[in-house]
Amino acid sequence: MPWPTKHTLKIACFLLGGCIAVVIAISYGKEAFQMIASIINTNTHPALLLILYAILPIVGFPISFFLIVFGIKFGAVQGNVLMFAGLPLHLLVSYLLARSVLGPWIQKFTEKWGFTVPQIPPGKGFSFSFLFMLFPGLPYTLKNYMLALSGVSFPIYFFLGWLINGLMGIPIVALGDAAKDWNLVLIALFTALFLIIALGRIWIKKRFQSRRNRR
Repeated sequence: MPWPTKHTLKIACFLLGGCIAVVIAISYGKEAFQMIASIINTNTHPALLLILYAILPIVGFPISFFLIVFGIKFGAVQGNVLMFAGLPLHLLVSYLLARSVLGPWIQKFTEKWGFTVPQIPPGKGFSFSFLFMLFPGLPYTLKNYMLALSGVSFPIYFFLGWLINGLMGIPIVALGDAAKDWNLVLIALFTALFLIIALGRIWIKKRFQSRRNRR
């Protein structure tokens, strides 16, 4: 019987980790979500959350925290609208900072953490940017800065960054909305959807790398 490939083991570990995360969330997550909901209650002014959302993801704070918070406080529909509305500000500021005098410092910072700014092949700006934003592995903030440093044109950078980051965030906001009422069916549904999307991104990345290696 042949040994499973490294890629198969990686997918199996990912699925196992996702199942464990769901079990932990169901067992212990209710208290955590209730604690967040108590902090972000009806007395919390929405302007405070929106100001923090506008600033903190630009400097590296995990955007997923705000997406869950938006789902808890505003619901899935309004939360997703607010998420999509705030992404352009993140992209614009990140692009301007990366193309300013801070660009070399940002590049050194990313390289210090083991990441290399991508080099876009001639005439491949749109497809390369699409795959770069789609592939998993990098935090939201680093992706925005690194793609801006790659030299891609602003319209491509802005459109794909807004579209892909927004689509990837929809299940997270919906998960926050489901967790607000501790609806286990919806929590399991959106967690499964998130895992399917993540696995799809890994599959596309693997297929793209395989095709490139055959050339």
